[in-house]
Amino acid sequence: MSAIDQMRQAVRASLEVRGLTKAYSSEVSVGPISFDVREGEFFSLLGPSGCGKTTTLRCIAGFERPTGGEILLGGARLDTVPAHRRDLGLVFQSHALFPHLTVAENVGFGLSVRKVEAAERRRRVADALALVGLADLGSRWPQQISGGQQQRVALARSLVLRPPLLLLDEPLSSLDLKLRQQMREELRRLQKQLGQTTVFVTHDQTEALAMSDRLAVLSGGRIEQIGTPEQIYRRPTTRFVAGFIGQANILDATIAVRGDDGVAGLRVAGPDGVVLRVRLGEGSGAVPPPGSAAAAVIRPEDVVLGDDGPDAENTFRAQVRDIEYLGEDTQVTLEAPGLPPLLASFKTTRTASARLAARGSGTLRVRIDAADIHLIPG
Repeated sequence: MSAIDQMRQAVRASLEVRGLTKAYSSEVSVGPISFDVREGEFFSLLGPSGCGKTTTLRCIAGFERPTGGEILLGGARLDTVPAHRRDLGLVFQSHALFPHLTVAENVGFGLSVRKVEAAERRRRVADALALVGLADLGSRWPQQISGGQQQRVALARSLVLRPPLLLLDEPLSSLDLKLRQQMREELRRLQKQLGQTTVFVTHDQTEALAMSDRLAVLSGGRIEQIGTPEQIYRRPTTRFVAGFIGQANILDATIAVRGDDGVAGLRVAGPDGVVLRVRLGEGSGAVPPPGSAAAAVIRPEDVVLGDDGPDAENTFRAQVRDIEYLGEDTQVTLEAPGLPPLLASFKTTRTASARLAARGSGTLRVRIDAADIHLIPG
């Protein structure tokens, strides 16, 4: 049996968090929150600073004692087990490598503490270093390798223990952009290769969307929404999620007309507010009755500029107020009668940039497909 197969057999476990709360003095910091992580799943806890994601992770790791609720791993209670007996893999933002130990000795430290026989320890350390692409660096000292390599050592140190659950607390945030992107890809590849059940804490939306099978968005110690990256981005269920994940135009409105098959007319709030046609997709729920308050979520990339085709639904003219060049993307701020300022974005190409430049600061035709407008409660 290969080293990969041995590790895969040892790392499959599910996690359940049921009604978890954590209170400091009389103030509740987290919860109650509940979620599950399936065997072999990469699950992210995403949110701004102070939302409770790291506190939740620390409760799972055993560094914080929950005030209430239960944590189960593989169906067995975990929250009643002391931290040093949970046998979980932990990787933090700081690599926390021992400077007086070589790379191989750092990776094998946990095995030494567990009194794993020397020959077996050397074999498992070699396998773990090979897995993270550091097979030739075992004899080096931590200060002799790069930051990205140090992060790989920290990951190997956890994986060598073959933990049932791997906990990652913003492990990439100290790396520069290109290295962070590279490590993101490598970490996801390893997780899939091993089938390692993983909980990943981050405030970086791009990381969470790119790496996760599912994610939970937290705010104020509570879970706002759980779903796949596409569900979270395309079908947010709350105003917070819509505004926190990526960029969004969020328009206050009321339902003016309700038709059949998920079609509705949405009157945007304000004097002379226009009516936008909305066509709800599968899983979006029923259209609220006329007069109901709602908010329309429109992603900037769904605002189509310079559409010269025949008149279609949700087509209007808008004034260009600002153009912001962001490299591979360009953002445009628009003003149109009966609408608040709209943000549009498109991939920066020579043709698209030339067309926009030719129009200068004048007006251009804008179109928003009815299926690209998502409704959330007002």
